Amino acid sequence: MNVLILYSSAGRGHYSAAAAIEQELLASAEANIMVTLDDPVVASNRLSRAMVWLYNTMVKYCPWSYKYYVRYLNWSKPHIAEGFKTKTYGYLAELYRRVSPDIIISVYPMTNHIPKQVCDDIFTVKNVPFLVFNTDPFKQFLHAWVNPDVTLQLCPSSDNVDESLRLGAIKSSTRVVQYPIRREFTQRSKNSVKERLLVINCGFSGVARYADTGVIDALSRECLIGIVCGGNITLYQSLEQRYAGNRSVEVYGLLSAKEMAALYSRAQYSFGKVGAATLYECLALDVTLLVDTSCEVMPQERDIVTYIEREGVGLSIDKIHVLLSAVQRTDIDYQGNRNRLRTLAQPNYRVASLVLELLQERL
Repeated sequence: MNVLILYSSAGRGHYSAAAAIEQELLASAEANIMVTLDDPVVASNRLSRAMVWLYNTMVKYCPWSYKYYVRYLNWSKPHIAEGFKTKTYGYLAELYRRVSPDIIISVYPMTNHIPKQVCDDIFTVKNVPFLVFNTDPFKQFLHAWVNPDVTLQLCPSSDNVDESLRLGAIKSSTRVVQYPIRREFTQRSKNSVKERLLVINCGFSGVARYADTGVIDALSRECLIGIVCGGNITLYQSLEQRYAGNRSVEVYGLLSAKEMAALYSRAQYSFGKVGAATLYECLALDVTLLVDTSCEVMPQERDIVTYIEREGVGLSIDKIHVLLSAVQRTDIDYQGNRNRLRTLAQPNYRVASLVLELLQERL
């Protein structure tokens, strides 16, 4: 049985969700299942590839402009535009014929409509189920996420269900499921011990900003610091040189999922921008979330900040100088929050379970 998962490299959360679903299927499958991950938005044509590049650049360097990007998407509706369909149809048709999927899962809003139409055109007899998993877990998300014609609309929360229904999703086809988490973040190493470690993962502007104000120097006298620079080699070399003599500060470059999970397994706190994948991965590993809200926060991330504060599993940090006091404050609450963190990360209904049920029906 073949499962095709459509994702996008716009941000990191869509791929994280796709990889987690793949791991769930391969780990729990009783039947012989082949899983294929594909990024048709980037692979199919230059225009959509440029839009992904624009999104990633904008989110990293000027998140305040995201609202204009959303207005453009709502106006142009690329997810249903004939021009985009023409540019992607050939690629999708060839992909479907090559993979011959028994089920298709989309984890990106721009792959919920045109890919479904192409699926219906190519598989007129086979009737391939098409599932959509919304990686924005609460009420704020792009309208393109909702397609009433899909087999199942999978939502990570009841708030997400309510908004999906308001936007036209079919109630009988809507399910609440656990947000899929990559296996590396659900299996803590037996040798891992929680340290008074703060992981800072803010991207270029964030880390540089805090380093320049001396906040990291002050924090390093209170706790261990792990700075993740990602693929920014210039930043990595600069910070590594700056903190070479400080044994309390560790500087990392681009980490794999396994390496990032190992770091979070040691940490008590995580500081930075928090997307949905980071939220649930930190909950699974008992990490207290300190969210950077000192700059513009995108709408879907505002929902995450509200959730974190409402559930008492972290704090929002809107001023640089309060980060130190926030770490000291969470020391008091941390032990009491551990059980709450574990409870919130408990699985309910898994995406893989639904997929396996549908595959069994097709046997």
